[in-house]
Amino acid sequence: MRVIIMADGQGKRWNNYTGVPKHLTIVNGETILNRTVRLLKENGISDIYITSHDKRYNIEGTTRYEPKNNVYEIDRFCACYPIWEKETLFMYGDVYYTENAIKTIVNVNHRD
Repeated sequence: MRVIIMADGQGKRWNNYTGVPKHLTIVNGETILNRTVRLLKENGISDIYITSHDKRYNIEGTTRYEPKNNVYEIDRFCACYPIWEKETLFMYGDVYYTENAIKTIVNVNHRD
């Protein structure tokens, strides 16, 4: 299964004046994005893409993909079509997923 972590948003919600993108917010000594990647790998996922135009989002063991369009939410999904696989899971890069949530997400029995 390929996981595409959507992390190419503008980061302007919630009056973010810190200059730190929300995906790179540090929680317990680790960025949210790094934590998600680590948990995915710990649960057997190795094919991980991160959509971002920001080189700070280069995380070892992942591929950073720069979508051509990045204006509307639908752009962020449709612009990733070239990297979709038969089984593709989309996740958000600014979400703090619990360990149980990641286990549930990657182990769910799904149909086409």
